[in-house]
Amino acid sequence: MISSNNDIFGQWLSAEAQRVLAKIEADEPLTQDDKLIIVINGQMNHFHHLDVELRQDMRNLDIRLSQEVGALRADMDKRFGEVDKRLDRVDKRFEQVDRRFEQVDKRFEQVDRRFEQVDRRFETIHGVLRPSKFEGHRPTIRHGCRMALMVA
Repeated sequence: MISSNNDIFGQWLSAEAQRVLAKIEADEPLTQDDKLIIVINGQMNHFHHLDVELRQDMRNLDIRLSQEVGALRADMDKRFGEVDKRLDRVDKRFEQVDRRFEQVDKRFEQVDRRFEQVDRRFETIHGVLRPSKFEGHRPTIRHGCRMALMVA
């Protein structure tokens, strides 16, 4: 409805402008309404050119923004890719640390087994060294020396 009203007004204004131009060419005097028609017609032409320029500027802006957003998206993708690579490297380092801890745990298990073996040896040696007549008496180094002399 608005578009058709604009078209009707545009057609009327164009016809009136032609009529006023014909009066100017014929050197006829212009009325106040004639002068207003010339001014309005000039403004309509100006609006039309502004509209064309605005639409072109909007297209250019859309193209430029699309390119800039595309470039920013590509840059973000690149940066996120770099972050992913760094996180992968950190994960690998943690895996290496985990393997090292597993190796340390295995070494501690080996040391624990060795201590158990040493404990069994001490128990065996303690059982062999402990004569039955000294049971109940825990020899100290000083007592051990006396006992060694007594046994000898």
